[in-house]
Amino acid sequence: MYVWTLQAMTIARAEGLAAVENPAFLVNSGQLWTGIVLQVLSLFLLFLLSVFKPWGKRKN
Repeated sequence: MYVWTLQAMTIARAEGLAAVENPAFLVNSGQLWTGIVLQVLSLFLLFLLSVFKPWGKRKN
């Protein structure tokens, strides 16, 4: 995601507001949003697993 962010910043810096019409910027933006959504979903899943522990409590 770091590389995608750098690419988006480079395109936006070079083109300004016209970057919104650049196909490379749009693809990059879609990739970034996909990554963000996947990260949030995985954090939520980790939270659910750590709280509800569907396999039961650990044995001592």
